[in-house]
Amino acid sequence: MAELVFNRSELPDTVPVREATLTVLHSVTLAVVRKLDCEDDAGLAEKPVLKPLPE
Repeated sequence: MAELVFNRSELPDTVPVREATLTVLHSVTLAVVRKLDCEDDAGLAEKPVLKPLPE
């Protein structure tokens, strides 16, 4: 069993902060799928693919 908790951050909501957060999330997710021995790393890329938000 796992639990994901979101706390309010005091960091500003900027593109660099969002990208850093997503990079950490990707790294953790990739580590989990590798630990679980998911086939083809569950389709995750080696590095995160970050796309800008649509306007």
